[in-house]
Amino acid sequence: MDKKKLLGLILALLVLSASASTVRAVEVVKTVPFGSLLMVYDSYKGAIWGNPEYLSGYWGVMNNLPSYSPTNTVVAISDNDSSVLANITVGGTPTAIVYDSALHEVYVTDKHTIWVISDDSNSVVATIKPNTTLCGNPSSMVYDSGKEEIFAITYNYTPGYTNRTYGVTVISCNTKQVVASIPLGNYPEVQDLTGLVYDSANGEIYVSCWNYNQKEYENYIFVISDSNNSIVATIPLGNSTFVGPGAYDSATGEIYLPTNNRTVLVISDKTHTITDSIHYANSPDFREFISIAYDPVKSVLFIGTLDKTYIISDRTKSVIETIPMYAQSIVYDSGQNAMLLLNNAVPNSIKFISDASLPDPPPTPTPTPTPSPSGNQNPVFLGLGWLQFAILVVMGIIAVAVGVAAFRFLSKRRGAEQTEQE
Repeated sequence: MDKKKLLGLILALLVLSASASTVRAVEVVKTVPFGSLLMVYDSYKGAIWGNPEYLSGYWGVMNNLPSYSPTNTVVAISDNDSSVLANITVGGTPTAIVYDSALHEVYVTDKHTIWVISDDSNSVVATIKPNTTLCGNPSSMVYDSGKEEIFAITYNYTPGYTNRTYGVTVISCNTKQVVASIPLGNYPEVQDLTGLVYDSANGEIYVSCWNYNQKEYENYIFVISDSNNSIVATIPLGNSTFVGPGAYDSATGEIYLPTNNRTVLVISDKTHTITDSIHYANSPDFREFISIAYDPVKSVLFIGTLDKTYIISDRTKSVIETIPMYAQSIVYDSGQNAMLLLNNAVPNSIKFISDASLPDPPPTPTPTPTPSPSGNQNPVFLGLGWLQFAILVVMGIIAVAVGVAAFRFLSKRRGAEQTEQE
């Protein structure tokens, strides 16, 4: 083998090894043949609850593509052996589903009624119709573990979309009753509230909102406190950024909100301001976000699009992995330590992505604390109270006095000895 061929072989091996290390593929540990645009993980039952879909033959024939249509049922699939644990019929096509980890109940809304399902009995235990003079028609929900409440986006509108009254309805999980209605505005043209995020540290709910008013988009985030069910902050987003459902990062205390321009906004829950913007894709085709979930073990966020799934580190605020997989819905399974990605390719299925195949998060630097004096501490000896400090001062004065007296005594004695010698 001549030198040129040998050099070419070496370069090819280097390129292959570099690409192999860069494309370190995440591990798909299991595939479940189950499709659902809505998914939630039930930690008590060890199950994935979702709204199954069926293949729509007409659309597939007309377009030579498979198309799935949702049903009016809710199914629980075991994350252990993929068996069907429950199959429950509700009134209409579900639009949102959340899990109450305290009472082990699943809340499902079909835009008219909220159905409460017990995962013990696998049966409907309550129905809630949040139709009030303020708002009805629940479209999206989030579970507030601190208050044991469900927050649901609701609205009323007059025929023809000419006027909509938006709000958030608060439901007690214990009484299954509406306990509050929070108005969010009355708009003459189209408006949408697209998602809710719960901040467990501050007891706040973030509501994504976009409004088309007088031929101009107005986009913003409402921040609602669950302590008094009122708006405590409004975060403006301008007229070019549409924000959908987001995720709360419990490690950093930040809210992550994907936008329609292939970026993720990072919002501090301390200041209610946008602190960062993460650009995750360059191509404008098939990369708009459709789902997001947070992995608390590896401190990463999964952003699902119509083309790929992006994994973003909350430490480096950058994309660390890209999965060539369409993810229409994403949820974290704490029992299996895996991310569940709904892949709408043929066949429609859920992919279990192992946590073990993801890189470990970099260590968080620990800042050196700078102590400051408090009311019962002195500015010199910060660890001591005033009494201890006073005792030390007295002891110091005594020690100095003793030292001075000893020095004088020794000086006089030495002078006397010199006089005798003379």
